[in-house]
Amino acid sequence: MILSEIRKLAKCNQFIYFSKVRLCNRDYKINRRKMAEAVKSSEQIAREMRLVQDYWGCKPLHYVRYGLFDMELSDEQLLDYIPPYYFYNYYTSKLSDSIDRTAYRNKQNQYRTFVERGIPTADTVAFIKNGSVTSVDGTPLELGKLPLADGDKLFVKPAFGKGGTGILAVKKHDGDLYCCNRKIKADDIADMLDRSGTYVVQYGLKQRSDLSFINPSSVNTLRVVTQLRDAKPFMSVCVMRIGRNGKDVDNSHQGGLSVGVDVDSGRLFPTATAEHGGGTYLQHPDTGFVFDGFAIEGWERLKGQILDYASRVPEIAELAWDVAVTDKGAVIIEINLGYGLSHLQCCCGGMRRALGVYPESR
Repeated sequence: MILSEIRKLAKCNQFIYFSKVRLCNRDYKINRRKMAEAVKSSEQIAREMRLVQDYWGCKPLHYVRYGLFDMELSDEQLLDYIPPYYFYNYYTSKLSDSIDRTAYRNKQNQYRTFVERGIPTADTVAFIKNGSVTSVDGTPLELGKLPLADGDKLFVKPAFGKGGTGILAVKKHDGDLYCCNRKIKADDIADMLDRSGTYVVQYGLKQRSDLSFINPSSVNTLRVVTQLRDAKPFMSVCVMRIGRNGKDVDNSHQGGLSVGVDVDSGRLFPTATAEHGGGTYLQHPDTGFVFDGFAIEGWERLKGQILDYASRVPEIAELAWDVAVTDKGAVIIEINLGYGLSHLQCCCGGMRRALGVYPESR
């Protein structure tokens, strides 16, 4: 508990927080070098940085991180970009203060919550803890005895993982198992994991054919942010995350693309973004799929399902949902309390008005 408080205080300290950004944030460092060649004059950049610093009350390093020095934006549009420092230290930290956030981050607990509340989710078949494999009811289990047809996948996910890091995708092809581009045996799976870690094992979902057409190697999920407004769930933001390069996951940290989705119509934004320095795309670089003009079929039904699921978790005022679109509708993969702000702002622009996040004094 004491260590947790120390970490929280260190995170709130601007000197420590922004020193870490300067030293460790790769996107910031790349853009810091690019800023020297910006089209805007140094005087204009200085004015804009003062503007956002005075408004948000913290150092404007996010101005560099998001490359705002190369964007023609009005002052209001500049102010729409929320500094992650403010977002995580002063906004999300006050949401659902009575909630055990660590417990909700655990994918095992999420699975149980979904089942208890009738929220459709991926078929979870096993838990792995300290190298021991059990079924969801605690019965010892051998992964090699799980039924897996040719073409099916098993995903082994860290219970507290984020950004797709540490996920193993096990596929069956011509009767053999493959993982990380090599043939394996079922007994090898546990040896590929951190024996001190906790994992969930899920069958891969089969996405609807129109989304598979965008990119077939991964389930192209929706990242949806819902907020309670007037005691009712409201869909504030939606982004489609799309895999590439044959990868089984669509996370931006794994090189995936992200494209905004209009929450009213389900229509994709014209341009997708590779969040971490990968540029922007009018079409998928592998499949040639053109984003502009595509609308997600049956959007009103999907949106209604997601809002219904959000109403079943009323104790959390704001959630980011990872949603797979299947032939049966929206299926929830996981929920995120501390979701990625930069992911949204790199893809969709500043989130101040979309999320209703303003400096406390405003």
